[in-house]
Amino acid sequence: GEAQKHANEMAARIRKGMKSILDTHQVAGTAYGDASTFHVFFGKTDSDGGVGKLDPSQIRGLSKELVRGYQLGLRDRGVELMSYMGGVTSLAHTDKDVEFFLGAFEDTLRDLMRDGLVGRA
Repeated sequence: GEAQKHANEMAARIRKGMKSILDTHQVAGTAYGDASTFHVFFGKTDSDGGVGKLDPSQIRGLSKELVRGYQLGLRDRGVELMSYMGGVTSLAHTDKDVEFFLGAFEDTLRDLMRDGLVGRA
């Protein structure tokens, strides 16, 4: 019911915000997910601008340095991911949490760009 609807809306806002930040910085990649999940993929997307047509090994084939840089960059800014390159939202998450995450994501993306770990779109 309402708890799931709220969690799904928070995740949708995160995915939309991540895509916008990637576009603003002209970084190759996308944000994706279903329901209350969000994930990021850095690299050339499929013809639809997503990951649905990519081979799973491509999605999971990001360099260890990139994954580590992303995870540690977020962690240093107060965000702990639940998995490889994604997370999940819940009823407990607020608009303020979404904005906090997106700020941490953008700052982390800047670090990844500086360190040459992500490429241009």
